Amino acid sequence: MPLGDEHCHPNLYILVTSQPEDLLKGMEKRNRAYTFGYNPSLRAETPASVVDEFIKTPHAVRVWYNSNEKDAWGQALSYCPAADFVAIECATNAAPGLLGTPLSLLSDCNAPHFDPGRVYQCGRAAAGGTHLSLNNMWWLSRVFVIVDQKRLHDVKLAQLADYVAMAGFAKLKPDAHLGDAPTILTLFSAAPQAAPAALTDWDRNFLKSLYSTEQKSKLQRSQIARQMVREIAP
Repeated sequence: MPLGDEHCHPNLYILVTSQPEDLLKGMEKRNRAYTFGYNPSLRAETPASVVDEFIKTPHAVRVWYNSNEKDAWGQALSYCPAADFVAIECATNAAPGLLGTPLSLLSDCNAPHFDPGRVYQCGRAAAGGTHLSLNNMWWLSRVFVIVDQKRLHDVKLAQLADYVAMAGFAKLKPDAHLGDAPTILTLFSAAPQAAPAALTDWDRNFLKSLYSTEQKSKLQRSQIARQMVREIAP
């Protein structure tokens, strides 16, 4: 892979340790929001129960994905308090002079009910959302790959590196049913000797299809499948 330029900021962290729980607890204590994410719409960090379950789950490789919702151009979304958002909605639908009016004075507004304890997306509107295309998309912001050194056993370094590549470059379900797919992701499903020695054609074409298909398309999954079939069995 080509190196990023001088403005590149790393967002894939690979940590190999013999004490993964202690490491993750330390990361949680040191900078919980950075490691385990923050939900701007709820103005809250990821629930402790979710984080605790991740820390205690005994996997050879654990992957934590942080993602941010952005518009179709990759720009971060803006959020407003509920009161301001309803005022903007009312002003837009009623009269420009209402913009900035306190929510308590907009009792006749037909805006839908909003939870006053939350914040909502606001700012410039982006046209283009349809039944086939998304307006906003989720982008990976940071990925933490935690490797339990004590559970590697006979795993080869090349196998581990390629497994981490698949897990780090695509948001995968930890217990996905892989069936008989010829993929490095089966590395920890049985004995390492039974798994591929490195990335397979299936793996390479999956990543290639994932990154070359249209992310905002609601048909992206089927597009990935069709492109993989064309590449593997033309």
